[in-house]
Amino acid sequence: MPPTQPISNYPLSILIVAIMVSYVGMVYGPIGAFLAEYSRRASGTPQCRCQYHIGKWLGRGTSAVITTAAYVSAQAAGLSMSQSLGRALVYPIVVPAVAFLLSCS
Repeated sequence: MPPTQPISNYPLSILIVAIMVSYVGMVYGPIGAFLAEYSRRASGTPQCRCQYHIGKWLGRGTSAVITTAAYVSAQAAGLSMSQSLGRALVYPIVVPAVAFLLSCS
């Protein structure tokens, strides 16, 4: 049998990327709002600078590094690809979930 060519569906790829970008917005928005509201002064004025930088560091700075490190270490341990991806996605899913639970209390 001749080798088959990979199927490329460019419009579907664009749609998937657009959905992923919207997920990013849905994650970082509530985390930033939580950080701004959680540490208000007694006078009621928010101090947004520090919380913004903490959220930016947690979301953008460490998420890619921790996710990549988790995936590489799971692959090095001999796990299958789906198990490695599952372990890599724990951090980006748990951090927003914890922020959501803290904002509900």
